Amino acid sequence: MVDKSAACRRLLAHPFILRSVALIQGPDATSTWDSMVFKNHGAGAIIPWHRDALVPDCATVPLFNVDFYPDPSDASNCVWGIPGSNRWTVDEANAEIDRRNAGGKFDSTGATPIPMQPGDVLRHDIAVLHGSPWAETRLRRVLYYEFRPAPVLMQSGTHNRQYCLRKQRMLQAVIAERAAHAVGAGETPCAYAPTSPEPLKTLSANWKPHTYCYPHEDYPGIKQG
Repeated sequence: MVDKSAACRRLLAHPFILRSVALIQGPDATSTWDSMVFKNHGAGAIIPWHRDALVPDCATVPLFNVDFYPDPSDASNCVWGIPGSNRWTVDEANAEIDRRNAGGKFDSTGATPIPMQPGDVLRHDIAVLHGSPWAETRLRRVLYYEFRPAPVLMQSGTHNRQYCLRKQRMLQAVIAERAAHAVGAGETPCAYAPTSPEPLKTLSANWKPHTYCYPHEDYPGIKQG
């Protein structure tokens, strides 16, 4: 979405959100994945119970998505989650996923509904079990931005040094873009200064990346021992 929409780029650069991400993950927090998911009006398909990803062994901080809600999400179409399931083993999580998705159903027994209002933001750990049932009510759109610290990306072997640097420069550029368009009147832009893989130099005011899309397969990493 960042590659397709200026509005999505400027949303990624929201200073309060980026500062809160840095408080949790540190100054090397790096934007990785971004996407939009729709639950169409009257035809919202089941999103089965799942984990977004496994947390690498080298991760010492939470890895999470920041979910922006432009539409209301109530008990009729909201996401459901199981708090604390991010601490479960792979076998425990897979067994619960299979049980709750058995027969094509969506078993929400004992889970927690997460209603949201337009403008609300949800942070969810990528290892938390979550999903949503069939919905026949209103449209529900959610924008997802995932963050991981650069050292985790490189040490886990998911991405290489070049990927981290390019994504960090891209984030610095969209912060400048948001500031130039005064999206938030009187707001102070986030001071983004990662030091890993290397200290990020201040870019010229007019610099823009040639693309905002970096295919993951183009930047393979090597797991560090």
